Amino acid sequence: MKKLILATAALLVAFAFSSCSGSWNDESKKSMKDNCNSLEKLVYDEADAKALCDCYVDNLVKKYPNVDYTQEQVTEEMDACAKNYKTTAEKKSEMEMQDMNEGMAGDTSTTDAEAMDMMDPATVKH
Repeated sequence: MKKLILATAALLVAFAFSSCSGSWNDESKKSMKDNCNSLEKLVYDEADAKALCDCYVDNLVKKYPNVDYTQEQVTEEMDACAKNYKTTAEKKSEMEMQDMNEGMAGDTSTTDAEAMDMMDPATVKH
């Protein structure tokens, strides 16, 4: 699904600017980011969509200052940004796992012998 959104966004953006010539201006950058954001928000939350679109448009502006890119180049830039980006949900999940692992590593309330006793059916109290 994410690939489909990225491909659609790339096509719309490339089409919107295919007739442009010259160089980037504030209006063209804003328009491109707005178009990208409206599509990316279908898959990502608002902050993630904005970050991905900022990455993508900033890369295009740097690499193609004369607005002379191809559809393939647009898609490559979108893919590169998406590939290297971790969403807010992914970052949160990683932090929760790290917190959980740190909590488990610091828990010395149960010794190995006690843990073995807990698993032994003969020592379990009913």
